[in-house]
Parts: sequence; structure tokens; C-alpha cells
Amino acid sequence: MDLKNIIEKRKVKDGKHSLVLEVKLDDFKRFDSEFSDELGAQIVNQHLYNNSDDGRATNVTVELPDKNKIVRIYSDISYEGNDHTNYGIH
Repeated sequence: MDLKNIIEKRKVKDGKHSLVLEVKLDDFKRFDSEFSDELGAQIVNQHLYNNSDDGRATNVTVELPDKNKIVRIYSDISYEGNDHTNYGIH
């Protein structure tokens, strides 16, 4: 997955971390023409892995493109009790 054109937004509220990745529609469609939370989870996990981020993604949802043709992927990120995360990538 080529994930160089992703915009990352993070926030922490009451100790809970959340992440939003913004991807151009054309870039997203290179991976799949369907919008699914499973594909969103793969993209989030790859993004975390590429950035050596040890968080674990949960509650991943994909928001359909807006008028600017941007797909948003929302995720909660957990850091509590994490050992080094493998992401299932070999």
C-alpha cells in the first residue's frame, strides 16, 4: 500500500486517543472500489506501522467521500498495556 498522501489528524480527550485519516478518493480506490470498515482498518494499521506507532486501532469506520472527494477513516487508538504491536504484517 502506498500511503504517502494521507493527512493524519489526532486528538486526545479524557485520556482517549482518536485518529482520523483523510485519503483522496482516487488513492483509496487504488486499493478497492468498495468502501468497507475492514479496508479502513488495513489502511489504519499500515499507517501506524509505517510511522512506528505502537497504538492498536479499534472501532474503525470509513466515511464515504465528501464533495471534495476525500474519504475519512475514523479510529480509536489504544496505548494501554501495549507491547510492541505486530499489526499482522510479515
